Amino acid sequence: MSEGKYARLIKFEPLDKSSHTAVLHPMIRYKGKEYANADFTYSLTYVTQPFTMIKEPHKHDFDQFVAFMGGNPTDFQDFDAEIEFYIEGEKYIIDKTATIHVPKGTIHGPLHYKRVGKPLLFLDMTITGSYVKLPTDK
Repeated sequence: MSEGKYARLIKFEPLDKSSHTAVLHPMIRYKGKEYANADFTYSLTYVTQPFTMIKEPHKHDFDQFVAFMGGNPTDFQDFDAEIEFYIEGEKYIIDKTATIHVPKGTIHGPLHYKRVGKPLLFLDMTITGSYVKLPTDK
C-alpha cells in the first residue's frame, strides 16, 4: 500500500458483487459519498449473457451517463450485442459502442440485454455521491 500525503485519495480494489445473478464476475464500483465525500459514482460491469438489468422506468435528481462497449480491451468497437434502452418511453437499440447522457429528471428504463454474442462492458457514471432511483410519477 502507498503511504504519503495523498494516500487517502486512492481506493484500491473497489470490487463489488452485482445484485444481478446474470452478472457472473465481480464489478468495479466507486461510491463517491462513502469513499471520498464526493458527488460522483460509477460502476463497471462485465456482461456475458442476456438479462434485464433495469425492469421499471425511473428517474434521478442528478445527471447520469451510461456507456456500452465491446469487452475486448484492445478494441472497444468489437461489439456483438443488442440492447434495448428506453428514454421517456421511446425504445432505442444499442448495437455498437455508445454513450448515453440521461439528464436529471429524465425517465429511463427498462434496460434489456437482448442478445450478447461477445462479452461487453457497461459503465454507469452519475454526478452524485449516492445512487438513488426516484418514482416516475406516472
